[in-house]
Amino acid sequence: MTELHDDLVRARRAAPPSTLDLERLHARWDRRQSRRRVGALVVALSIGIAVVGGAMVAFRSSSPAQGIGPADGAVPHFGPAVGLRVPNGDYVYTEASDYLFGPDWVAHPGVWGELYQHATWFSPADASGRETGTANYGVPGGGNDVTYGPGDYVGDTGDLSYLSLDPTTLAEQLRVRTAPNGASPEPYQDWAGPGPDGHVTAGLVRAIGELLLDGNATPELKAALFHVLVGLDGAVVDETATDPVGRPAVEVSIDTEGRLHHLWFDAVSQQLMARTDGSGADQETLIMQRAGVVAATDSTKLTSRFMPDATTAPSAP
Repeated sequence: MTELHDDLVRARRAAPPSTLDLERLHARWDRRQSRRRVGALVVALSIGIAVVGGAMVAFRSSSPAQGIGPADGAVPHFGPAVGLRVPNGDYVYTEASDYLFGPDWVAHPGVWGELYQHATWFSPADASGRETGTANYGVPGGGNDVTYGPGDYVGDTGDLSYLSLDPTTLAEQLRVRTAPNGASPEPYQDWAGPGPDGHVTAGLVRAIGELLLDGNATPELKAALFHVLVGLDGAVVDETATDPVGRPAVEVSIDTEGRLHHLWFDAVSQQLMARTDGSGADQETLIMQRAGVVAATDSTKLTSRFMPDATTAPSAP
C-alpha cells in the first residue's frame, strides 16, 4: 500500500502541470449560463413582439385604425364590416328623415323642418321589396307606397347587382358611372373638388351619396362605398365623432361642389347613420333613424340592427 502510494505521488509530481482552474471554470460556466439566459430572453421577446404585432394586425382588421384622410398623407385602414347578415327571405329595412334648415324651409324659414320621411324594405335574395315616403315640405299631403315583386326593386340609380364589393374595383366602376355617358350622366367636367382630379372626386362623392340612400343597395355594397369614400383625396376622418343626434360614429367630411359634406357611419356595420350638406343658414341633414333586418314588408320590427336607433331630431345649427 505504501509503495503504491509513493508511486502515485511520484507519478503526479512527474505529470505536466494541470491547466484546469476551478475559478476560471466557474467563470466560464457563469458566462455560458448568462449567454443562454440572454438568448432565451431575446427569443422570448421576439415571440412576444410577434404575438403583439399579430394581435395588433388582428385588432386593426376588426376595428377602425386611427388616422385621417389622404390629404394628410395616409389613408385610414378599416377592416371588414360586421353584423350585415340578412337571412334568406328577410328584408333590409331603413327608415330615414330629411331635415332642412334656412330660408328654403317653407313652413318656418330659419328653423329646422322635417322635409321628407322615407322607409325601404329590400330582399337581397330576390330583389323584391317595398318603398314608402311622405313629402311634408311644411304642408300636409303627398307621399307614396309601392311594393315590388321579385327582381323589380330597382332604385333611381338602376341595377346595382354588378357593382363589386372590393373597394378598389368599386372605385373604378364608380368613375365609369359618373363619367360622361355613364349610368349617372352629369356635367362631370364642371364639378369642383379637392386634389388634382377634383372633378373626379366630386363625381365620386355625389355617386357614393346617392348609392348610400338607395334601398336596393345591399349592406355589403354600402360598406364597400364607405371604404371608397374614406380613401378619396381631401377626405378627413374622425373616428371618435358623434352624429347630429348624439350617436357614436365615424365621421367623414369632404368639400366638393362648393359645399361641405359630413357623413357619419356606424363603426361596426359601416352603414350610413346621418349626412349633412352645407352649413349655417343653408343646411340639409338626413338622419337614418333605424336600419336593420325585418321578416316581412309589412313589419318594422327589427330582428337585428345595423346601428343604434335615433330617438331625437337634430338640433338647429
